[in-house]
Amino acid sequence: MALLWRHQRGDVIYEVRSAGHSLRLYTNGVLHSQANSRRGFSGGVWDLLALPTLFRAPGSIRRVLLLGVGGGGVIAALRQYAAPERIIGVDIDPVHLMVAEEFFRIRGPDLQLVHDDAVSWLAGYRGTPFDMIVEDLCGAGRGGARRSVAADSEWFGRLRDRLGTGGLLVMNFLGRDGLRASAYLRDKRVSASYACAYQLTTTYYDNRVAACLTHQSTPRELRRNLRRMPGVRSPVRFRVSALNGPR
Repeated sequence: MALLWRHQRGDVIYEVRSAGHSLRLYTNGVLHSQANSRRGFSGGVWDLLALPTLFRAPGSIRRVLLLGVGGGGVIAALRQYAAPERIIGVDIDPVHLMVAEEFFRIRGPDLQLVHDDAVSWLAGYRGTPFDMIVEDLCGAGRGGARRSVAADSEWFGRLRDRLGTGGLLVMNFLGRDGLRASAYLRDKRVSASYACAYQLTTTYYDNRVAACLTHQSTPRELRRNLRRMPGVRSPVRFRVSALNGPR
């Protein structure tokens, strides 16, 4: 693995590395983003965060909010699977945004990158609701990666308020325990605000990606929409299973 760039800001060390056709961003040794220059997507967690767009009909995801940009791996995958008209990406780390633009080439008229605290930005947002919100707020602590914002009832409520009709919320959890502790699985009011929910997993990572839908859909529909996409194949073997809230 070749080191392309290294930068230290305070006690945080950033590295951009290449491995074959793969480009990777590490922050304090934690992998934050990955993209493949040949395929346009990573084949990892970042694709799991974008795949839920296929629970909806192709072309229906027009506005996407991404909380936690990293190097922009999710943005590359969203463009592959959904090609939304507008993507707003919010990240508290200006170095991540620079790396996304300069190294991962995440640019374009469809994209607005915002340097801000995601919680504060969302609280002050009064614009058009989103068809999809991707919440990937994970940071690098001393013990490795961890969530930056508690997935409690209040946070779920704020996210739900910014979704439009038929919208979907996608959240990244770093493992099974993190997902189990989330308000979706502990608070009936949270789970009742969605028509259905699923978790996406892959054997290559411990992450659990939760997809909460305000409309009815099925894994069969997701896979059918994926097969119908010309020139796009699943970049990662993944599983989809129902995520049942508290009864």
